[in-house]
Amino acid sequence: MARIATVELLIIGSVAGLLAGISAGVGAWALGRYVMEIEFNAFAQSIIMGLGIGIAATLVSGYHFLNGIQNATAIECLREI
Repeated sequence: MARIATVELLIIGSVAGLLAGISAGVGAWALGRYVMEIEFNAFAQSIIMGLGIGIAATLVSGYHFLNGIQNATAIECLREI
């Protein structure tokens, strides 16, 4: 079960980080090009940082949530709803 959860968290973090990195790169490029009139050359770094932060944040929050679920019984989970 832990392996399935880890793979799921990695996929979710990768997709979220990729979308965040692309959005940040496009936003920084547009701001630099049209507002500050400078060259923006860090598009790859924004994608890499987005992936890293997205995966790390998803894994930390996911493991915190999963730890409570894995130690609970089915009755305790149903009572929380």
